Amino acid sequence: AARETIMDRQEEKTQLRQDMITGVQRMREDIKNATNPGEMMEMRKQMRMDIHQMAGQMKEIRKENMNDRCKLVMGRISRITMSAGNGIGGKQKAFQAIAERFRKLSEKLAAKGVDVTELDTALVTLDEKIQTLETDYAAFIDSLDNTQQTECGNSGGQIMEAREAAAPAFEQVQKDKMDIEEFLKNDIKAILEKIRSTMPMNSPEPSPELTVAPTSEVN
Repeated sequence: AARETIMDRQEEKTQLRQDMITGVQRMREDIKNATNPGEMMEMRKQMRMDIHQMAGQMKEIRKENMNDRCKLVMGRISRITMSAGNGIGGKQKAFQAIAERFRKLSEKLAAKGVDVTELDTALVTLDEKIQTLETDYAAFIDSLDNTQQTECGNSGGQIMEAREAAAPAFEQVQKDKMDIEEFLKNDIKAILEKIRSTMPMNSPEPSPELTVAPTSEVN
């Protein structure tokens, strides 16, 4: 609806501009053909008033269009924030669930006499990476929220500046997510395979637990 309104106003502005050109041309022709000096002065005065009025109308249309464009941008930012929040929030929960599963596995293996020192150390690192993701994600959301603190019509370019400032924050969140995925796929997986290789062949092997969640579980 806002886009249609902007287009309608643009057409109105174009028509006003054309009317102004036509009106000025007609008025100049009338002034040229006038014979009474007093009439000529009155025509010139009326022409200036008409031009001033039309210019004011065009200025108001531009202002309203800028306000509507601002609202469109704000709406997009709101949708991005909500979508990003749902996406990253889901990944955080998936990572946390995987970390919790490995903590329980570590306790179970330790109870059976398996050395889980390396696994426990890796889980501390995993927790730190998840916390970093949560912190950077909060900073990203804050940077987007800053754009919504500015009232449309009085932004002075602050909205675009806030959007540009949010881009590096979002890139950092993506890097954090990829870092955790790589850590699970490479480091944690290698440790679990090492533990598996040290377990006696005749022991009940918790094979389903000694695996890393597939990529689909954290994407």
